[in-house]
Order: sequence, then C-alpha cells, then structure tokens
Amino acid sequence: MRRRKKNRKKVFIIVLSILLVVVVLFGATMIANYLSHFFPKFNSSKNEKILSPIDSTGSTSLSRAIADKNIKITNLEIATDSGILNGKIVNGPLVYFSQSENVDIQASTLQLILSRLTIDAKKPILIDLRFKKPIVKF
Repeated sequence: MRRRKKNRKKVFIIVLSILLVVVVLFGATMIANYLSHFFPKFNSSKNEKILSPIDSTGSTSLSRAIADKNIKITNLEIATDSGILNGKIVNGPLVYFSQSENVDIQASTLQLILSRLTIDAKKPILIDLRFKKPIVKF
C-alpha cells in the first residue's frame, strides 16, 4: 500500500513539474511578445525587406553584367514572384533570367548563345536561361 502511494506521489510530482515548465515557458514567450512592441529593434515579427537584385530604378547587377558583354537589352523587369526576370534584346529575342542563378554566368551564356546563333544566321524568338541547360526557341 505504501509503495503505491509513493509511486503515485512520484508521478504527481513529475506531472506537476512538467506542467510548471510549460507554464513558465508560455509566460516567458508572452512577456517577450509584449515587450517587443516597446523595443522595435528586437521585434522579429515585423516584415523586413529582403534584398532584391532589382532596385527601384530597374537597373540590376544583371543589366550591368549584360551591358559589360555589349548586349543591349530593354525592359528588364520581374515577371513573377518566383524570381523570373524578363528582358528583350534590341532587335532580338525575349530572354528569361533567373534571380537565383549567378549573374555573370547568365550574361556569359547569353553572349555565347547569341554569337553562335549569329554565326549560324538563326533568329531565335526566346532564350530561357533559368535552367542549367538554356532553352532556345525559334
């Protein structure tokens, strides 16, 4: 009989300890949330702008890299929220760029594709550089 009482007492103490820890953690979270309104520097729930390769004027590191390759591109803009950039080469095809890929590699790839197509005297309609292997449509 005494043994059962001791076991019940141990279980009760363990359950009570766990409940106390949960209540303390919940209280600490609530206090931290309340105080974050008074100290906005430490507020992690506010919406912060994520750096984007496109600035407000529309010029990008991508447009600079393309200009360095002597390719004239117009209307470089974000097409979707998924990170696709559209651009139109002057007297040439529409080009899709990826914001997540390396800018210099995309510019070099575009220059190589355009030079080979110029040699072959082919006029593409679309060049898609979003993938490892570029897609060229005629």
